[in-house]
Amino acid sequence: MSYNNSNTDEMIKNVVIYTRVSSAEQVEGFSLETQVEDLEKFIAYKGYTLLEKFQDRGISAKDIENRDDYKKMMKYIKTNAKGPNKVDAIIVWKLSRFSRNSLDLQQALQELEQLNCHLIAEKDGLNTFNDMNKVILKLLGIFAELERTNIANNVRSGMKKGAQEGNWMGGVAPYGYKNVPKTSPDGSTLEINDQEAAILRKIFKLYADNNGYAKIADILNNKLMVKTRRNNYWTFNTISQILDNPVYIGMIQYGKHTDWNRKGRSGKNKPEAIMIVKGKHEALIDMETWEKVRAIRDERGFKPVKTRKAEHLLSGKILCPSCNTPMVSNVVSKKRDDGSVRNNYYYQCGRYNNTKACKPNLVKKEVVDEQVKKLLFEFSRSSELQNLVLDRMNKSLNYNEQTDIIDRSAKELKSIESKIDNAYEILLEEDSKNIISKEKIKEKISLLEEKKQNLKQNIAQAEDRILVIKNDGNIAKDISFMLSNLESFFDKASIEKQKQVMDYLIKYITVHNDPDINKRSMINKIILQFSSEEIEKINFDTRNNVWFTCDMVPP
Repeated sequence: MSYNNSNTDEMIKNVVIYTRVSSAEQVEGFSLETQVEDLEKFIAYKGYTLLEKFQDRGISAKDIENRDDYKKMMKYIKTNAKGPNKVDAIIVWKLSRFSRNSLDLQQALQELEQLNCHLIAEKDGLNTFNDMNKVILKLLGIFAELERTNIANNVRSGMKKGAQEGNWMGGVAPYGYKNVPKTSPDGSTLEINDQEAAILRKIFKLYADNNGYAKIADILNNKLMVKTRRNNYWTFNTISQILDNPVYIGMIQYGKHTDWNRKGRSGKNKPEAIMIVKGKHEALIDMETWEKVRAIRDERGFKPVKTRKAEHLLSGKILCPSCNTPMVSNVVSKKRDDGSVRNNYYYQCGRYNNTKACKPNLVKKEVVDEQVKKLLFEFSRSSELQNLVLDRMNKSLNYNEQTDIIDRSAKELKSIESKIDNAYEILLEEDSKNIISKEKIKEKISLLEEKKQNLKQNIAQAEDRILVIKNDGNIAKDISFMLSNLESFFDKASIEKQKQVMDYLIKYITVHNDPDINKRSMINKIILQFSSEEIEKINFDTRNNVWFTCDMVPP
């Protein structure tokens, strides 16, 4: 590995190493030993003096509070703020090892600045030696904080009790079933949806007859011409999830996922934490078919269906020129005459990738990525765009406005919770004389619960924005600085952070619908994440025949 020396190294003499790995990363072999080995090589090359090593094993980066060695390190730095053991810099393997929470990161950087101690993220090539790097470090998480709308939901203890009793604990009913509305907070049950049940049984039979995902998806999408409940094409993942759901043999599964709002399906619980009990609903699949499907999946060495991962900046942004579905990453490997392998990187239609219901419509990754970045770098230097982003940021981070949102939402939340309690009381009254039907009350409860969750999200988002305001009063200045130097920002930032900026500025990108891949790889429009009123404030023009717009135009 090669490193860059610079005159900034003259200010660094004594350093400490901080490494961290979560429990999940330990399982994946993302070891502390690897991090320490790389950092020791880096320190030796730079000629720094290593004073101490601090390690947090099996600890998440969600927050600093639970990291004992991190707190020991900060105490060590403060204790030795003067004298021969003064710490000049903390060396971390990657910034994510230090913190994934932008608010914690900002607070830590402020504390380190007061202690005259720098932060160096070796793999990211980031440090706090100059103003550009300081701004980048401060802004890396701000877009994510401002765009975050989901909060972790606390699961009521009653939900687990209800699941233990075989009740369906709310949410969308599995395909093949429909919800029987709740009659109490303890849960509900499921009824068979006859139309969906026929398709569900067909999926199990096709797989039991040794048909794979691709064949089943082709039959459903192109021969039977049936769609999913949401009127989408059937995908390999959808079929896979159906085949593994024990609800179809009359069981209730509870606790499969943890921290759903933040992690989605990737937040899987440990097997011993998952509860499977006999449900109160009717089974759709007989045990013979279920066991046969299990045997086939075991024989095939079942693994979750995944698309190949690659560093594709614009996955989900480029629209297929044929069907308008967002395009996904694709890697084609070809063997050279000398035996080596060459990887060619493309974007391909997401619908084709999952269902084979369109054409691949490949576009060249390098060609389209470079076009977008070049145009965006030019565009970001315009004063109109900078003013527009600053106006939006200032509005989003208005302290009084955020406190008003919290106050209004809290009052409305209290009122809704009272209405929910009253509705449950009516349902529980055996001799209720209320002229409103119980079915209507159940529908009302469902709507109130949805409003309740939305209000909780509003409060959490406003609280996050207030913390951003309190922790940094120069965000507007920093945003302007970053936009003026967006190309330098991209050179320093990881692919994940580059995507965050893309998500903030760009909604979709359209390409030309042409049979020639070279012509198809040329950008047609860049649809920005701005309203038509905001767009009017910017003096747009065409650049290399590419339009910046806020309007979606069908192919």
